[in-house]
Amino acid sequence: MNMNSPNNQIIKDLMPDGAKAYIVGGFIRDKILDVPTFDIDYAILGTDTIQLAKAFANKVKGHFVLLDSINEIARVVMPDKKNFVDFAKCVGKTIEEDLSRRDFSINA
Repeated sequence: MNMNSPNNQIIKDLMPDGAKAYIVGGFIRDKILDVPTFDIDYAILGTDTIQLAKAFANKVKGHFVLLDSINEIARVVMPDKKNFVDFAKCVGKTIEEDLSRRDFSINA
């Protein structure tokens, strides 16, 4: 999956004004290391993450999988069944708060 993929534009188009989607996690590590990657993780701030993931799944004709309704975490398996996109609600009020809880030494 490409960081400049059309999927990023689809997500941007689905986001309401003021909401933000941040690429986080292993995708960034893999890009830095030039390692092929088949998943991309988004931290979502300012909108209903589950509804965004469902709308994205419908738009790309992917398969929506609810992983955690309480923490608003969902996965979209892409039609090729090889790539997937994860959506997680930001923990905290800012991306910085969300990132501070992640284990960068292992996961990024």
